[in-house]
Amino acid sequence: MEEYQKLSKVWKIILQLDRAGRAKLAPAVEQETQHLIQKNACISNDCHIIALARVSGARLLCSDDVKFTSQDNLQQ
Repeated sequence: MEEYQKLSKVWKIILQLDRAGRAKLAPAVEQETQHLIQKNACISNDCHIIALARVSGARLLCSDDVKFTSQDNLQQ
């Protein structure tokens, strides 16, 4: 949530989706994010993205972030 609040355009969209009943709060994501941070499990600084994917059951992530997409990072 804090990451989204830092980006005013994104936060406004989330608030609109929430008011329309289309956004959902996932408290488990914050817990999973903290777990990943404590375990130093992420190479990138985007543990919240990995946490959201894990909690939601997403099977595909798309990103331009090199730390997400580098083959070298996948082998570590």
